[in-house]
Amino acid sequence: MNFDYGVDPNLMIASDHSETKRWPTDGELVGLFDADTIPYLVGYTSTEQEYLSFKRAKSPYDTSIWKAKINHVSHIINSTLSVAGCDAALFYLTDSFKNFRLEVGTLKKYKGQRKLDKPPFFKEIKSWIRSYHSAKLSNLCEADDEISIEAWRRHKIFAKENGVENLFSDMHRKFSGFCILSQDKDLNMIPGLHNSVGKLTNKDNEIWVDRIGWLDPKYKEVEVNAYEYWPLFDGKELDPRDLFTFRPCSLHPVSHFEVVCEDSGWEREYTWYCLDDKAKAQEQDTITRGPRKGEGKYKRVQVGTKIKNNITKLKGAGLLFFYAQIIMGDSVDNYPGIPGSGPKRAYEILEGAKTEYDMYCRVLKAYTQYYINKDKALDMLIEQAQLAWMQTEKFELWQPPTKEKGSYPL
Repeated sequence: MNFDYGVDPNLMIASDHSETKRWPTDGELVGLFDADTIPYLVGYTSTEQEYLSFKRAKSPYDTSIWKAKINHVSHIINSTLSVAGCDAALFYLTDSFKNFRLEVGTLKKYKGQRKLDKPPFFKEIKSWIRSYHSAKLSNLCEADDEISIEAWRRHKIFAKENGVENLFSDMHRKFSGFCILSQDKDLNMIPGLHNSVGKLTNKDNEIWVDRIGWLDPKYKEVEVNAYEYWPLFDGKELDPRDLFTFRPCSLHPVSHFEVVCEDSGWEREYTWYCLDDKAKAQEQDTITRGPRKGEGKYKRVQVGTKIKNNITKLKGAGLLFFYAQIIMGDSVDNYPGIPGSGPKRAYEILEGAKTEYDMYCRVLKAYTQYYINKDKALDMLIEQAQLAWMQTEKFELWQPPTKEKGSYPL
């Protein structure tokens, strides 16, 4: 089975970091470790034959097979924490069957598309991490939420000791005292210090997230269809290159080549004319009734292809990334956002937003444009946001911000 978890190949084999040890829970830099990914990392590099041999053994947990798996787990944990500069760790795991989001999602079943079958050793490794490293199992939420709640608990202590005005400042970064370690992009909405798990964990991957955060669009050149709007004459579309029009405030006819521009739909800024068989100017067809009466009629015509820089992926952090998630949805967690809206739309909607309330108003407008009914739009926005939001306190359900009060507790 081929499985790509974005893993540094060096983590696929045991090494000097494979010593099975317990990390202290208190230190100068505590790693808040999202351990959900480890059973997958080890499981998908194991074979069914190994697992069968393990299960058939008289004392399976005394076999060389099991010791090799624990060495692999320890290598991932020790490498991640050591290279990230942590001297202590708290571990978190998800109880998948006890999650409030299972009751929130109405459009789609939350994570309903995921396979129930797990890789070899999945349950055994998860159980070992919970027992040996005293990992906290989520209660009616996910490991992500438990990490977020712990992060905000520590932020509140820092604010009490140093003042709220110093939160997420350079001083806070230097003395924050913890680092969130995860492969899950959703956790990037939590302010604080972050690094990765299972990749080349190093200081180059370390990021510091403030409240507002950022969006990082990834562009790719793609070939797309090119369209123009051709005016209709007696119900038939004609190429504007064979026609003429008049510039605003001008009595002199000008050709297509004198008014052409690259923006899609530019043709509709003009009224077009052609010459009939008697060399008399004939105006394009117009709409004869309704609120658009008198407007020119056009037909959208494909005229070839063009190369375009498309946003194919949108990374980010902080509140900007949270609101982008509400627009795009998340195929991994199986919630749709605004149907048909991808990274490009999310970036266009949120680009330039400086406050959370501005972000919220922009996203609500986009939801209203899709659902038309304002109450339905608000209900759907809240549902998607509650699925995306990382809790800042136990049993929290996200609610829309106001100008005075945002989503974060500080």
